[in-house]
Amino acid sequence: MRLEHDAPQISVDGLATAPRVPGDEGVGRRQRTPRGAIQSRAKHEPSAGEPFFTIAIPTKNRPDQLRNAIQSTLQQTFSDFEVVVCDNSDEPQSAETAAVVRDLADPRIRYVRTNGRLSMADNWDRAIAEARGRFVGILTDRSVFRRDALQVARTEIDITGAKVLVWANDLYGRDPEGTVYKRRPSTFKRFLHTPDAILDYFLHGHPKYSSKVIPKLLAGVCDRAILDAIRSTTSRVCFPVSPDYTSGFLVLAHCDQVLSIDASLYVSCGTGNGSNFRQRGELADRFRADLGLEWRDMVDRMPSEACFSTGTVLNDFLRVRELVPDRLGHLELDKFQYYLGCLFDYIKTSRHGVLRSEDFQVLLHALEQESPDVRDKVRATRYFEGAINLELMPTLDEETKDHTIAADEPLRFDTVFDAMAWDEANPRTPASSTYLDLTIRLAHVAKSRSAKISEREDENKQRRALKWSQNRELKAKQNWERKVQQHELKANQNREEKARLYELKTNQKREEKARQRELKSSRKRDLKAKQRVPKETRRRDSRTTTARELRRRSVRFLRRAMPFFLGKTDRP
Repeated sequence: MRLEHDAPQISVDGLATAPRVPGDEGVGRRQRTPRGAIQSRAKHEPSAGEPFFTIAIPTKNRPDQLRNAIQSTLQQTFSDFEVVVCDNSDEPQSAETAAVVRDLADPRIRYVRTNGRLSMADNWDRAIAEARGRFVGILTDRSVFRRDALQVARTEIDITGAKVLVWANDLYGRDPEGTVYKRRPSTFKRFLHTPDAILDYFLHGHPKYSSKVIPKLLAGVCDRAILDAIRSTTSRVCFPVSPDYTSGFLVLAHCDQVLSIDASLYVSCGTGNGSNFRQRGELADRFRADLGLEWRDMVDRMPSEACFSTGTVLNDFLRVRELVPDRLGHLELDKFQYYLGCLFDYIKTSRHGVLRSEDFQVLLHALEQESPDVRDKVRATRYFEGAINLELMPTLDEETKDHTIAADEPLRFDTVFDAMAWDEANPRTPASSTYLDLTIRLAHVAKSRSAKISEREDENKQRRALKWSQNRELKAKQNWERKVQQHELKANQNREEKARLYELKTNQKREEKARQRELKSSRKRDLKAKQRVPKETRRRDSRTTTARELRRRSVRFLRRAMPFFLGKTDRP
């Protein structure tokens, strides 16, 4: 691979400078006393016999893919390196992993066995701690180097004197069949950035590329002196949740400049923890279990508990900021970019068939609690509309159009080595631009801060007016339907009440009639029973009449009979 060195291609915060040579430390650089002082104290002098590069390969339960990773390293055109295989596999797979290392039988390989219960961050940190080379990089067990990767890195280090060097990657095997090779457009240029510029774009840049500018050890190398300085400050290099990002943040806190090569020097094969994390896959559950964390614990410093990738990376940044407040304490979270990144993650996972509705609702609820400035600004973006209506996913604008992995017809190969051989035989055409050109990116960020929203105010007003009108019509329709439903419900309740009262009254009448019939029947029975009593019994019963009743009867009789007797006696 040939990079352009003839023209001044190194960009330092917007200043084009000529390529540096070893010893030309002050050319084209912004003097940064705090970080420079740290580097000078932690300066590492190479000792005799130590390799120039240490390539650490932390692995877990992937012996087949590990073989490809090691082979791609051993096949490098540059030979002054060592390979540290840090095996964190479970017990059944650890024997296979050890056998892979034995079969390759190269003295440059060192095999380190853990207890198999380390988290990803702990395994990475253990692998880095075993390094003895002047520059240290990480190659994941599912990635492979291009044959000239380390040679290109050594050449760039010799030309520029860079202490931190990062590069890009191609993709292989992310389709269901695992055979598609995707080449990333590259300009083959070099860009020299300060940590301030990188962190500025990370916190305020486009959500698709802002995290890609962080110098990750899995896509680059770093001077071991810087790693030693980090370890002396924080006791380790890699922290959970995402060790590639936490180590990158710490590297930015302890270095002066980062050299980014816009060229693919390795190929990432298949899907890893990042993709599984976004889609809540099986590896994500294992990853979380190894950390001993709940999903909400990974975003405990964020405005919401929505566990999107953007949230976890920003949460890791805030955790690292607490570790080195003197170097990163002045940086604050951009809530607008946080919500924008989470919306972008939601759209991306939805397009891959995983609808994270619960996290999305949590995010929307948190957005409602934000200040009107942040809330209205987020709602005015196309990503918000695209998330609300997934079929309206935002189209790529000018700043993202040239940097997607373009492949009209997928390229398929049986193995990743066949894909790389084809790539060497068919050099790609240099792209016209790249997201690594932070001069343009930061200018765009500055413009966006002041003008992007104002440019869309009229459009947003019209959209809001239309939406308000539609909401008003929808609300009127909903109110009418609700009134109709209430009327029908009330009518049904009245009918049911009338039916219930009618049935109750009918039952009461029926019971009253039954009671009257029973009473009448009882009286008839009593009367018949009385009529069946013998005369002697009735006569005897009549004698039992009280004396008072007899006296009354006697008095009545005498009063009626006395006149008769008196009249009969007085006759002549």
